[in-house]
Amino acid sequence: MNSPVGLILPNQDLVDRILEQSRDSPRKRSFAMLRSASCPEEIPSIMINCFQLGTYVTPHKHPSREMWVVYQGLFQAVLFDEVGEVTLNEEIGSGRGKIPLIEFTGGTYHTIIPLMPDSVLIEFYLDVFNQNTYKQFAPWVASEDTTNYEKNDGYLEDLLKRINLCSR
Repeated sequence: MNSPVGLILPNQDLVDRILEQSRDSPRKRSFAMLRSASCPEEIPSIMINCFQLGTYVTPHKHPSREMWVVYQGLFQAVLFDEVGEVTLNEEIGSGRGKIPLIEFTGGTYHTIIPLMPDSVLIEFYLDVFNQNTYKQFAPWVASEDTTNYEKNDGYLEDLLKRINLCSR
């Protein structure tokens, strides 16, 4: 779903539809593109990402800044340096007393781990969106297997151990 520059009004019905897709997906997540910035005047690109427990998001980086705002739920936000050492391991979430957002620079390896079912993140990509250059996966971890999702359970367990987070 692309919206013109100007007013974007995602509603609960849209979030509920994406959540339902995430529940039915073997990836245990789904997203909707609200705006894909194809020129500087359209920045930021905006996506709604819905996650279920047990999804594996391969650590990756983007060429430009990114911001996450938690719409609902709870996540572990993890940032890494170029060789895979954890530089930030922070719980972010919605609700009183929680850190609701995080922004990081381009070239920062990162991943997100949902800590409760039906967690929803709004992602702001602060540059022109180009599908071919948008994402570079970390070379020091396993990439998500899109043909055998059961393998991803092991990849997630390895990542959880790496960041000293108990198995979920």
